[in-house]
Amino acid sequence: KVEKEQTVVAFDDKSTRAFIDLLVLIPNGVILYSRKLKGLVETSLNIGVVETRDNEVFGASMVRSSVESEKIHLKGVLVALMNRLGASYEVVGDYPAWQFLEKSHLRDILIKEYEELYKKTPEVTTVHAGLECGLFIGKRPDLDCVSIGPDMGQVHSFNEHLSIESTKRTYDYLLAILKNM
Repeated sequence: KVEKEQTVVAFDDKSTRAFIDLLVLIPNGVILYSRKLKGLVETSLNIGVVETRDNEVFGASMVRSSVESEKIHLKGVLVALMNRLGASYEVVGDYPAWQFLEKSHLRDILIKEYEELYKKTPEVTTVHAGLECGLFIGKRPDLDCVSIGPDMGQVHSFNEHLSIESTKRTYDYLLAILKNM
């Protein structure tokens, strides 16, 4: 039996303390809830990845907010923390904010079509997620956007699944919307 040689990376006391300080001080989780929509997370982040490579520690935090100024502020907090601890950083993969519109002509059309197609009122909700609508609004701030989709479960996991029946309903709904617009 041939055993693979393992390399153990050890960090000095100063680096170890800086890393522990980072883990204790870095914001993580829900930062703000919406003041307008009860229970809706407005701003959050999570430490998505932490790993060691050679003699360095790498990490990634995903910052999300439906309010662009809050997202910018939270990124500033992270930058200040990295600077204070002497860490280097890079900002990549930004999702523009997508703020809920109290008045949405497009949403009104979708509600009407849903009621005509299914003879009941749809559940209209907001979600705290990085969706393509934020990317579109980032390019066209005046754009009225909605997001629809089938029922999904355990998203972003190896058990992610999609309801075929719900996908069919979503497809029929989309066709009705496009036909009547």
